Amino acid sequence: MNIDVSRHRVAVACLALLVISNEFNAPSAARADEPLLRFQQSQPHMGTRFVFTLYAANAQQAGKALSAVARRIEAIEQRMSDYRPDSEIRRLGHRAAAWPPAETPQEPLPTQPISDELRTVLTESRRVGERSCGAFDISIAPLSELWRISRRTGAMPDPAAHRRARECVGPSHWSLTPGGVVMNPGVRFDLGGIAKGYALDESIRVLREHGIQSALVDGGGDLAASDPPPGRDAWRIGVAPLQADGRPEWVLALARAAVATSGDAWQFVTIDGRRYSHVIDPQTGWGVEGRHSATVYAPTGIAADAWASALCVLGPQRGIKLLQTEPGAEAIVTTLVDGAPQQSQSAGFSRVAQRREPR
Repeated sequence: MNIDVSRHRVAVACLALLVISNEFNAPSAARADEPLLRFQQSQPHMGTRFVFTLYAANAQQAGKALSAVARRIEAIEQRMSDYRPDSEIRRLGHRAAAWPPAETPQEPLPTQPISDELRTVLTESRRVGERSCGAFDISIAPLSELWRISRRTGAMPDPAAHRRARECVGPSHWSLTPGGVVMNPGVRFDLGGIAKGYALDESIRVLREHGIQSALVDGGGDLAASDPPPGRDAWRIGVAPLQADGRPEWVLALARAAVATSGDAWQFVTIDGRRYSHVIDPQTGWGVEGRHSATVYAPTGIAADAWASALCVLGPQRGIKLLQTEPGAEAIVTTLVDGAPQQSQSAGFSRVAQRREPR
């Protein structure tokens, strides 16, 4: 029986699920030799739906674990959401925008204190940015805002506004220090390509803290897994096809790892006959053109999330070559060439995935 647990992009082959609500009234104290029960719950977070599939001794254990996860993701969103005016990441940008011009080039910019978890995400962003030769860059927020307008209006960004936005983008405009982060005037961060991966990792961690060892967390199509379901060697995950309504051609075996997909299947704008993705190339400031989809398998959700965006910018050849510097990561990139999809894979992709038989 195929159960869709990702809304759009990923299909998971599994047995029938026991769907539960926020109410958990079943008695506790299951015996150690009793089989684990399967539970599933959907929660709205980060502008999408998170679906949790897990094995627990009873509904009480599952309920406590899922409530704790909900609180943890809410805390992450409160710090990292670009859509919440009071989030930590938005406050950083507001303060950076208010810096007066330096009277002398030697005048140091102030250091803004940041939370430990935001430091974790900024540090990982910096690391992937360096390994991807700048293809992943969280300072693209000024450009992201312009392209959001373009997606609503169907018109290209204003050239002058686009030029000003590009002047604030790049790793040279911000740095981490022991005391926090230093940001040039006008710099703002967009964590849309990495914060969800961090939330997936934290979800798995919190579930483990509550005794849940076998779990699959789906955050709008990006997934992280702990141990496999009882009696199985892995969770089976369909790799997202290039077409939004297409059938997955590959199936991943996922256990104690994560997978993320980025591409233009669902988020794009067509302007003057040219299709632009929501993924922005930091070097040009424009949305990536053409049909593309990148799926990355990695030991952590935060790495898979960031690299999936980077590969869309880099393209298959250069992207997969750079991905080889990421320990434990594999990828498949699909692009549309002359109307036909072409796939490029990392050397070890077949180690974690199998091609599905055609119908």
